[in-house]
Amino acid sequence: MLGLAPNAARISIRFYFDDDFHELVKNYQDYVADLRFEPRAADRRITIYNLVLRTAPVRGDQNNQIKFDGEQISPLLAGELFRSILTGDRFPRALLAQILMRVRTDHLLDSLRISMIKAVIVRDMRKEGRLPREDYLVRSDPDDPNPARRLGKLFALLERAQLAALGDKINATVKDKYLGTCAVTPAQIFSKLIRNAEEHHLKRLRNGHSDAEWIKDADHARRVGAAISRDTGRLAATFADSFPKQHSDEEQGFFLIGYYQERFGSRKADDGGDPADDDQTNDGEE
Repeated sequence: MLGLAPNAARISIRFYFDDDFHELVKNYQDYVADLRFEPRAADRRITIYNLVLRTAPVRGDQNNQIKFDGEQISPLLAGELFRSILTGDRFPRALLAQILMRVRTDHLLDSLRISMIKAVIVRDMRKEGRLPREDYLVRSDPDDPNPARRLGKLFALLERAQLAALGDKINATVKDKYLGTCAVTPAQIFSKLIRNAEEHHLKRLRNGHSDAEWIKDADHARRVGAAISRDTGRLAATFADSFPKQHSDEEQGFFLIGYYQERFGSRKADDGGDPADDDQTNDGEE
């Protein structure tokens, strides 16, 4: 398989793949497995174009629909990604850093962005012999000891407490304000967020008050508050000494994976879950 690209008056060879068809199929199956992630929007098409589009800035159009600025995609990224799919090599080295930067900038974490974050991490771990099992990170795992992933789950619970107490019509959630900071430098802000949730959002729920439309009555608010308080207390207790001062790019990826799976995973409303959790982000494609 030969990949060509125009170069002024010449043609450049972008890549050359020569192997058994069996090896090509295996590499593609590995690629599909690496992208497996739950939860995922059922109608989301996974194409190379849609994947590289997630490295572009997000723009809102006149109808308040999310669009990605395709003009700002690296012209080399699609070819590098395709080469890694064909050969089974590592994904482009800049891919994880680019996605993390975009998430910190525009706060959009959709199903394809998080799938790519997971794919890069899992493939790197496999290449380095660190992958504990083949379905690692595919779905939520309450027993995973990874600190960054547990911190992401904790952050999702703090956001859930805020939404349960104040409703989803507030101007900005803790995610909008602090997701990037907590992913990069957890020690800087986490203690403050936990204290604020305990003194305001969880206290309001325990007193039977809520502005969330999905909260049925005062008893329901108390049950939700108790469930969230139990889960946040359990996770926070595992960081009794201190929160990490700095996260690497891989640890930031683990944080966002933990956050996404806790935030958008299937949970019962009576157990601290928000019915809106299943309404994932509008994944624009243009």
